[in-house]
Amino acid sequence: MEGDHPPGEAEAAPAGLYRTIVSGRGSGIRDMFAALPAFGEAGHASVVEADDGLNARLPNPNGSGEWDLYRFGTSVYVAITHCRFATPCAETVPAEGMVEFHISLSGESGLRRESDDQLPVGGGKLLACHQSRGGSYQAYCEPGDRTSISIFVVPGHLAERYGADMPARLAMPDGAEGGITMLLRPLQLSAVTIAGKLIHNGFPGVRRIAYAEGLVSALLCHCAEAIEQQPADDDADMLTAKEIGLLERARELVLSDSRWTISSLAKHLGTNTTKLKTGFKLLYGSTLFETAHRRRMQQAIELLVLEKQSVGEVAWLAGYRYQASFTSAFRRYFGITPSSARKLSHVPEPNPGAEPEQGDFA
Repeated sequence: MEGDHPPGEAEAAPAGLYRTIVSGRGSGIRDMFAALPAFGEAGHASVVEADDGLNARLPNPNGSGEWDLYRFGTSVYVAITHCRFATPCAETVPAEGMVEFHISLSGESGLRRESDDQLPVGGGKLLACHQSRGGSYQAYCEPGDRTSISIFVVPGHLAERYGADMPARLAMPDGAEGGITMLLRPLQLSAVTIAGKLIHNGFPGVRRIAYAEGLVSALLCHCAEAIEQQPADDDADMLTAKEIGLLERARELVLSDSRWTISSLAKHLGTNTTKLKTGFKLLYGSTLFETAHRRRMQQAIELLVLEKQSVGEVAWLAGYRYQASFTSAFRRYFGITPSSARKLSHVPEPNPGAEPEQGDFA
């Protein structure tokens, strides 16, 4: 991020995820599952119901792949994301009093943070969270491949069936409203294996629901075990409603103008750089540098491929002082030079795992 630049005009809202697609923006997981049967009857999803269970397979309209959605009674709801997103997708998730377990297997998304040094080889990432009343957060998926499992459980069911008093472990301070508490824990390879079987469930119809229910129950045993093994001095990370609002505003500013500096952004928002960087990484799973860099590169490739602007002009618009620095960063991200990109007829995908170097923002 270079210079101290004000944001440009607000851009159109990103495409939504499964809640938004089925039941509209701002709807909860219960609303979405209640709307699924009618959504299926309209031909927008494949829906199967059996006793107290339901399974729906919802195509991703913003790219490829699908969501595999399960409801078991009125206590457990599951959303499996196995998609490739063409553009950023986001939606607001309101507090519903449930405990959430998010298992990230691949791809960049919001509401998680990286902590690979804590994870066993081959393990996955487990994020447990609980929102206080009046709260909400934004689920966010970057362009590219994304594979994850989200399980939403009624606290009483979790305590009775799995012996886990999760809200007590994830409680906000007394009187705090609109906040969210999150715990990141390692997930053992055995749990990752179960997650893989759930994602690749090959059974049809009611057997698909029965098979998934057993696997979800096994996963919840692993989730409860992982959280209960949390060291006594390892406190949960907490974000208040005010902090979440500030971080969401920071993200809006960076996406509207990727040339903000960390210090100027923190000053503009009335916070300090440490809180801004730490909180952003926790809530969105990527750093401000990475978010700005992805935005810069996406804008650059579109200007080069779709509008055929000159490399020098695009480098300047992307905020680079030197065209050579832009060319180097662009090649790392896309695997081709900006000059080669101008000859393409379609926008290419970035290199897997392409991330910026600190020098890209000097």
